[in-house]
Amino acid sequence: MQNVLRLVGILFSVSTLILAITFLWGEDQSRVVRLSWAMLGMSGALIFNGGATYLNTKDKMGALSSVVGFILMIVTLTQSPF
Repeated sequence: MQNVLRLVGILFSVSTLILAITFLWGEDQSRVVRLSWAMLGMSGALIFNGGATYLNTKDKMGALSSVVGFILMIVTLTQSPF
């Protein structure tokens, strides 16, 4: 379970990097959408990597990382244009 959570977190991190690189090109409207998707990818990385850390060591920083990821996701979804 821990390896699956870590793998999904890494995939979210890679997608965030790709979206951040492509953020440099495009029109203004598509930039806003890409930025929103990058923020969702970053929050997913925080959630899954924090969950994997918490399951591994029962460290409170892993749980805090997941909570911050959920808060960031909620803020992004309420402010996003899609």
